[in-house]
Amino acid sequence: MLYLLKQLVPDYYDQFLMRSELIQFIHRNQPVGRRAIALALNCSERVARNEVEQLKKLNLVCVTKQGITLSNNGEMLVSELNHPNPTMDLQMSEFEQEVANRLGARAVKIRSNHNDMNLGLIVSELLESMLPLGQSVVAVAGGTTLLRIANTLSPQLNNGRDINFVPARGGIGNAQYIQANAIADIMANRLGARHESLFVPEQVSEETYRSLEKEPSIHFVLEELKKSLAVLFSIGEANKMLARRSLTDVNAQNRIKQEAVGEAFGVFFNKNGESVEKLARIGLRFNEIQSISYPIAVVTGKEKAKALTAFMHMVPHRHVWLVLDEEISHMILKEPSSF
Repeated sequence: MLYLLKQLVPDYYDQFLMRSELIQFIHRNQPVGRRAIALALNCSERVARNEVEQLKKLNLVCVTKQGITLSNNGEMLVSELNHPNPTMDLQMSEFEQEVANRLGARAVKIRSNHNDMNLGLIVSELLESMLPLGQSVVAVAGGTTLLRIANTLSPQLNNGRDINFVPARGGIGNAQYIQANAIADIMANRLGARHESLFVPEQVSEETYRSLEKEPSIHFVLEELKKSLAVLFSIGEANKMLARRSLTDVNAQNRIKQEAVGEAFGVFFNKNGESVEKLARIGLRFNEIQSISYPIAVVTGKEKAKALTAFMHMVPHRHVWLVLDEEISHMILKEPSSF
């Protein structure tokens, strides 16, 4: 809805952002004076006075000798601004609803053609409806799919927000340009947002992991990951992901080759959604997905249908949001339902 408002009536959108920032500022600092409001919003005291008067007419603030505070209605509005309900704004077609029901997804949006701009637009609209104004953390994985999204996200997404893009994992393989660090950097630069870096090998022993996580810079990024409101990731085919990882355990390699159909967050899984091999990794772990409010998986190409179906067996029902293309969506509907 905010995206449509921005496109259709940009003047009202700017006013919406200003008043949202104003009411959030009053919420954090009440009781507060007009001069403090003017400094915080970088506007004149006259503009601040006019905006406060408008909020007073709307019964959102109270003005007393002690300063400006929020009314009960104002407090309720802040709560709604900080806890958006994207499902209310999302309209799925019958096709998308059918795919969502088949996979047990929270919601599904389907790209109508092969234009990468459409893919980035869909993800931008989802994040627009999910992220509150102000600060939020978005975890991002690596890979070619996420690189395509990074280059096509809407630059307006950070308007009124202070997004911090955090890599969901350390390095993997030699392709630096598709690693999570690079993706977070590209997204932040495109939006004028912030980002963190996680300069460590992704795969390490458990003992090494325990040692590295105590390093201040690494500990900081891992703590930021715990604050993630959303995570952007994809799901890989098992054999392709195995080729990208420097796995030295021959037995593990054979198990993956013989049994696994997909991989996500360091876990290789079979067609039934059962773990075949779990790699020790620095970054977001598979079992932490369920604690993130908005996990968004972007999966394209019919060859990933089995991996996607298996993955959806491993996550809580109606928890994951999916961005797909028509190829994989049609393939999913051809298979008998297993949910």
